[in-house]
Amino acid sequence: MQNLNSSELLEKFAVDDILAFEEIYNRYSKQMFLFAMNVFKEKQVCEDIIQNVFIDFWSKRKTLQVTNLKAYLFQSVKYQIFNHIRNRKLSFQDLTRLNVIDL
Repeated sequence: MQNLNSSELLEKFAVDDILAFEEIYNRYSKQMFLFAMNVFKEKQVCEDIIQNVFIDFWSKRKTLQVTNLKAYLFQSVKYQIFNHIRNRKLSFQDLTRLNVIDL
């Protein structure tokens, strides 16, 4: 699997090849994690973000039309970071509202 290029890995991945998925994970997960850590400095959150990217990636494998694997994965990390920040902000606002109600 290590000899395969991204296109070949994607072809195998699309037909449920778990070894292709593992190879994609092994090639890109560390770089993706470091990218997330540069943006969002919390290790656990970044690990969760990378996990979510790969869960989504696996669940969409039959319908994905990816031409650049690395770009797709890093764009996915970026969207997961934005989603996490947005959700965190809403959670903080909700907690603030609860505090006001309790007073």
